[in-house]
Amino acid sequence: MCCGQKRAALWNNPPPAIRTPNPHAAPSGPPSVRPVPSAGTTKPAPPGHVILHYVGDAPLSVRGPVSGRVYNFSSASQTKAVDGRDAIILLRIPSLRRVVP
Repeated sequence: MCCGQKRAALWNNPPPAIRTPNPHAAPSGPPSVRPVPSAGTTKPAPPGHVILHYVGDAPLSVRGPVSGRVYNFSSASQTKAVDGRDAIILLRIPSLRRVVP
């Protein structure tokens, strides 16, 4: 092909169909970004905060990268209100999940 035939072939072939996500499909992605439904026993988060639930076995102590606060999680203290600015980064930890109200 030469002299514009390749260009004409591109124009004459339709683009591939775009698949739209199924809203009823099971959530995908790493487990740390899957929300945990609230069991109704957690208090609502204060303004600007997010409730995180710890699913690990060993105690976890982590410093919020924005606020500088230290958050201590353990099997006895699994749910904490975390500054929303810190939560964005803390949700990268595989054993922390966001609680959905």
